Amino acid sequence: MRSGHGEPPLGCFLGRLTQLWRRICGRAENADHGGPRPPARLPGPEHPVPEVPEAAVSRAAADMADSDQALVNRARIVAAIDATDQAGNMEAEIRRLRKLLSFYESLVDELPTPIFAKTIKSRFCLCNKSYEQFFGVQRENLLGRTLKDTKHMNAEERERYQEEDVVIIREGHTRHYETEYDTPRGKRQAMYWSKGFGDRALGTWAQVGMIVDISEQVALKRNLAAKVEELWRVQQKLRYLSRSDALTGLANRRPFAEYLTLGMDLARRKQIPMCMLMADIDHFKNINDTYGHDTGDMILRAIAGMLRSSCRSKDLAARIGGEEFVILLAATRLEDAFLVARRIRANIGDTPLLPDGGHATISIGVAQYRANETAKDFIKRVDAAMYRAKAAGRNQVCRG
Repeated sequence: MRSGHGEPPLGCFLGRLTQLWRRICGRAENADHGGPRPPARLPGPEHPVPEVPEAAVSRAAADMADSDQALVNRARIVAAIDATDQAGNMEAEIRRLRKLLSFYESLVDELPTPIFAKTIKSRFCLCNKSYEQFFGVQRENLLGRTLKDTKHMNAEERERYQEEDVVIIREGHTRHYETEYDTPRGKRQAMYWSKGFGDRALGTWAQVGMIVDISEQVALKRNLAAKVEELWRVQQKLRYLSRSDALTGLANRRPFAEYLTLGMDLARRKQIPMCMLMADIDHFKNINDTYGHDTGDMILRAIAGMLRSSCRSKDLAARIGGEEFVILLAATRLEDAFLVARRIRANIGDTPLLPDGGHATISIGVAQYRANETAKDFIKRVDAAMYRAKAAGRNQVCRG
């Protein structure tokens, strides 16, 4: 057995015995000579160790034994204290970690977004209050279970998500997409995000995910899209009204002026011919006075329809005055435009439009655009041709 200092008991005993003998010898010399003596030299060949009384040896041995046992007991006490301190520190650390974990759990529970986590075996190991409220479930019915073992989704969704979870965890993928869920509050649109992660050194893999309810945003987006579409329709209607005659539906002066400018430019630059027909209803004031303005409006709409049907898609018919109409014939020479005007005059004259079966007639002037002619001069020339048709007896077509 060794003492607390690592010496064998016998060595300790001899050392202490030597010290005791020196003290005894020192006292004796002081008593004989009345003063201190130099320290006794260690025993050697010239100074042999004197014999020690047996009783002194026994007492020294007993003292040494008591001293060794005290050292052993002290070591045991120190070890016990150290172990107690370590256990206390460990318990304190455990309490600290539990408080920290409780804080993190409370923090996750306060998040307004449904949060969940799954183990490497795709079993729920965490979900917050928002997840419970979103799906109407209790976490004790989820924790430790796979999605297949739950009932807050239909079978098809559970199967699909379960297969997806396995891939996400195994390969560390991230999935992010918009989806729809059946919840206690009805169908909800949501953004689903999920990611697999892990520590290769520890060999630990897991999955974390969240679900963001975007139902309100989707509804707002749909409402906004509906408002935008409604606004677009209103704009189109306003644009149509701003560019068309309210009574007949034909183009008004604005698109007529734009189309005329375009046709003149093509005629100047590319020598593409353009002709204009100008028509005026004969004796229209008498029709209004005889049959009333309602009949007059009906006559205007009927003649406008006949003019529109006489046009090609690249032509333009417009109402530019009370009973005055024009037609711009694109890529058309004067001879062809004259034939179109005669056909229109004949169709209107042959159609009974008045309430008593009578006929309304029109006078038409027609002309082809001349190079470098201004729009004002071109319109004036066509207008003059129309008035010549009226002067010739009406229900006529004249060239300008």
